[in-house]
Amino acid sequence: MLNSGIDINLIYGLNYLGGKIFYLDTEDRLLDLDGMVAYRSDQSNNGQAECNNIDNPEIPNASYSNVNPGVFQGSGLLGMGLKNTNAILTQCEPKERGAAKLCRDLGEEWFLPSMEEIYILDRNLPGELNLFGTFDYYWTSTEHSDFAYWAYNFGQRYDQLGKGSPFTMVRAFRYF
Repeated sequence: MLNSGIDINLIYGLNYLGGKIFYLDTEDRLLDLDGMVAYRSDQSNNGQAECNNIDNPEIPNASYSNVNPGVFQGSGLLGMGLKNTNAILTQCEPKERGAAKLCRDLGEEWFLPSMEEIYILDRNLPGELNLFGTFDYYWTSTEHSDFAYWAYNFGQRYDQLGKGSPFTMVRAFRYF
């Protein structure tokens, strides 16, 4: 947990470990970790979901709170992205443009973010995603059901996106 008295807004957006810092853990939510970075650019604008028609038993299905934006349960929570990505890569058939695979191709420490993690990136670094003014969806590792993952869209925010949906953006994250 970080708590040094420095304004964290001065740190957000700085380059670190191959990405941009967008979250510092000042409330000890990530246990033994200090924060997160998002890779400097998207891994794909044509990523695919793995685990089509499979409800991955290692990824709890998550529901969304309409009352409290950004709050998910189960696999959508902060700190779940790496665990979800590992489950996807071990339980599902690999795809060349698979979202989890594209993130992992950067190295073992990179992962497909959970829903809350990508929400925090948008909240703390507005405009970091959606760089080209489009309203494309970004895959998350948060599972909704055997047919859908949660996706993040900057026009509508959240949606369940069918696992076979094409042309979906991918951005890798990592903890530090």
